Amino acid sequence: MKNVFSLVIATVMSSTAYGAEVNLADDFYAYGYIGVNLGSTPVSPKNGSQGYRFLTAGFSVGYQFTPFIAVEGLIVVPTSGKKDNVTSSILDERVEAEYSAYGVYLNAKTRGDWFVKGRLGLALSQFSYSADGYKDEGGNDIGFSYGVGGGYKNGQYSYALDYIVFPDVDDPFYSSESYEAKTISFSLSFQF
Repeated sequence: MKNVFSLVIATVMSSTAYGAEVNLADDFYAYGYIGVNLGSTPVSPKNGSQGYRFLTAGFSVGYQFTPFIAVEGLIVVPTSGKKDNVTSSILDERVEAEYSAYGVYLNAKTRGDWFVKGRLGLALSQFSYSADGYKDEGGNDIGFSYGVGGGYKNGQYSYALDYIVFPDVDDPFYSSESYEAKTISFSLSFQF
C-alpha cells in the first residue's frame, strides 16, 4: 500500500510539473497594440532623376491573435507641415513635395524578448507636389507592400527597427514617370 501511495504521489507531482511546463510554453493571450514611429523615407523616380527624402512620422494599430501572427494598420506621413521643399530639375522651379502611405499588413514574428518580423500587405501610396504657376498635382496607387524588422519586447512595450517597401506611385504631372518609396523607421508600441 505504501508503494501504491508513493506511486500515486509521484504521478500527481510529475503530471502537475508537466502541466506547468506546458502552460508556460502555451502562455499566450491575444492582445491589441498601438504604436508610433519616426523614420526616413526616400522617394525616388525609377529613371534616376530628382528624388525626395522625407522625415516621416507614423501611427500603427494592430492585433496579435497568435504568438506569431498579427494584423496591423499603418499610416506614414511626412513631418514639418507635410512638405519638403526641393528644387525640381523637371520644372526648374522650387516645388513642395509630399508623400504619405496607408497600409494593412499581415505580420509574422518570432517569439521571445528579442524578435525578428516580416510583413506583407496592401498599401496606398500618395505623392503630390506644387510649384508657383502650377496647380497642385497629386497621384496615388494601391499595391503590395512588404518589409522586415527586428526589435525588443520589454513587458507591454516593444521597440523595433523596420524597413518597409511601399507600392510605386505614378508622377502626377508626367504620367510616364513613377516613384519608388521605402522607409526605415524606429517604432515604439504599447500592448493593451
